[in-house]
Amino acid sequence: MPEIGETLRDARMRARIDVSEIEAKTKIRAKYLRALENEEWNLLPGNTYVKLGAPASTVDDTDRVTIARPAPGNGQEYKWFLFPGTVVKILGTQKASGDDFVHIQLDSTQDAWVLRSELQAENISTVSPTGFVGDTLAPVRRIGALRVVPGPDWIDVVIPVTGPPPPYLVEETDRTISLLLYGVTGASVVSMMAQPIDPYFNSISSSTPEQSRVRYTINLNRAPYGYLALWQNGEVTFRVRRPPRIADAASPLRGLTITVDPGHPPAGATGPTGLYEGDAVLQVGFRVRDLSPQILCLRNQGIDIRIHRLLHRFDSSWALRRPRLLKDVLNFLQY
Repeated sequence: MPEIGETLRDARMRARIDVSEIEAKTKIRAKYLRALENEEWNLLPGNTYVKLGAPASTVDDTDRVTIARPAPGNGQEYKWFLFPGTVVKILGTQKASGDDFVHIQLDSTQDAWVLRSELQAENISTVSPTGFVGDTLAPVRRIGALRVVPGPDWIDVVIPVTGPPPPYLVEETDRTISLLLYGVTGASVVSMMAQPIDPYFNSISSSTPEQSRVRYTINLNRAPYGYLALWQNGEVTFRVRRPPRIADAASPLRGLTITVDPGHPPAGATGPTGLYEGDAVLQVGFRVRDLSPQILCLRNQGIDIRIHRLLHRFDSSWALRRPRLLKDVLNFLQY
């Protein structure tokens, strides 16, 4: 009986197909295809699972997420916002838009791309600059009993999960928010009405769980107002914000603070014409600042208007690179 490698080689040669053609069609590197034909199993890569984002901390940082995209490159959609500590499988790497991207797997049927800098330091190989170090076994994430915890300002959907935080995707319609969890097992079918009857939150249901994912759909009586996904103490807490209560219908903005922050040196993009983002948004801030009659009218209604530019990441190197912009910022801050 012929060996596996011999069978693969004979089939390729009979079809008169070069290894490079198979590489182009299958996206499997030629060196691995040759290793298969030669039965050099030690040359084949194993599975590598790595952690994304900052290490877990006792201090909540809800803004710290890893942004994942459907394709490599800085012009791609920001589709997934993953918790720090999310474990994913490495599929490969690619350079795009001048940055190094890593191809990752969210579950067996969904892949994505993240910046290489989003991997934790422990997962970057010190031997090979393009290599990775991690676990060889996939994480086990098992779903527990879901519960709904209503509050005066929001409704928490709490989902216990064993293991590391799962990758997830949030999508909205005009009356629903769906939460898709990847790489999980053990989820039961959920169908829960709000108890007692809630004027905003109607119900939550789940699709029939698939092999490695489950989708929860939150049905609302009004359009979604906002949400926040949290990973706390081994639980996914999906916080659905209620619409704000208006204390004074005659003056609905009274008591609010409106802050205009033009952002955002030293970061920011530069467009194809050379226009720096910080220059553009600062001019918008100037226009708002100069709307004196309108701002005075708002202040007379009891609204606090604050206009400033945050310089929390200011350093001397930024000032030297953009002295004119620094002058504009200081002029703006005198308001």
